[in-house]
Amino acid sequence: MANEITNLLPFRQYDDNDVVNMFAMEGTDKGAGLIVKVSAANLNDDLIDLVDGGSEFLTSQGNAYSPLSVNPLRVEAAGSGDSALGILLRDVRDTDENGEKLRFYPQKKEELQCVLSGESVPVATKGIFTFMEGAFTGAVVPAVGTDVYGHAGGKLGVAGGTAVKVGQVLATGTRAAGDTHAGDYAIVNINL
Repeated sequence: MANEITNLLPFRQYDDNDVVNMFAMEGTDKGAGLIVKVSAANLNDDLIDLVDGGSEFLTSQGNAYSPLSVNPLRVEAAGSGDSALGILLRDVRDTDENGEKLRFYPQKKEELQCVLSGESVPVATKGIFTFMEGAFTGAVVPAVGTDVYGHAGGKLGVAGGTAVKVGQVLATGTRAAGDTHAGDYAIVNINL
């Protein structure tokens, strides 16, 4: 299945003004719906990484040296008690379901609605989103009307410890077996 890492279902309602498009995320297999926080935001950092071995985007062919630009502004999965920026609207991955590198297949990257590790990823700070059970701590979808909080690993969950409120469950349901995204799900109002 092509979208096995995503935690967002298609129904979502948000304003483009509530989407931040200036941060990148390192790593692969980060599913849409992950709660993220800012990890690097120094505007003085170089847009080209020239340190040997410091970037997977450096390339050389023949006698030509062509480093690609990198985004120095970064986000990472938020933990419990962290001040979250928002949720990822696209998956972050480097390969498709067949192990093919998406860097060489941009059409497939768009079909999967994902970005490559290190590319800018859209982060929604507010809106109504449909989360699969994998987006919740312990894969347990809270009841309708329950406030949801950010937990370790960028997951949603009920209150506890130093967790910070990120939204409220508006509706819940179950998708039947045989469906591509079978299991429990919830519509959550995110407000960060």
